[in-house]
Amino acid sequence: MGQMMPGRNFLAWHRRFVLQMENRLRKVHSTITIPYWNAIEDQAIPAALDKAALLHSWSITRHWNPAILASQTDLDAANAMGTFRAFQSTLEGAVHGSVHNAVGGTMASGSSPADPLFFLHHANLDRIWSEWQVTHPKKTPPNATEKLQPKPLFGVSVASVLSIAKLGYRYV
Repeated sequence: MGQMMPGRNFLAWHRRFVLQMENRLRKVHSTITIPYWNAIEDQAIPAALDKAALLHSWSITRHWNPAILASQTDLDAANAMGTFRAFQSTLEGAVHGSVHNAVGGTMASGSSPADPLFFLHHANLDRIWSEWQVTHPKKTPPNATEKLQPKPLFGVSVASVLSIAKLGYRYV
């Protein structure tokens, strides 16, 4: 994952990545949406994605350790940040990393998008960001004109992914 998601574009990059996956899934079934997994509130891997036969067929591994998941205090600390950079950095470090490490295996590697939990986890981070945006409407990334990389999957500006309403979705 390292080179694909520079820290300063962490949230924008993943918003675009999850949306691209959802759009590809909609080619199979037009009503598919990627749900989010809030690992702070529900510290169990969603049962539908935790069957040994599925994990084997997907060629992914996990070494689940929920003891290292972020806490509500960690999330509250991120949400208390008054600038976009501070919010993004705190969320990426405390909340984001803890899920990758708690799931372990494939999720704790550069191949983490191979695990479907990756998309549920990043949908949750996107949800958290969208809620922060509502309470901090004038706090935007300082590099809105920068293009997300690599092309062709990305190649859009940071500004183009700032509004989930303009992207056509919402969280409930």
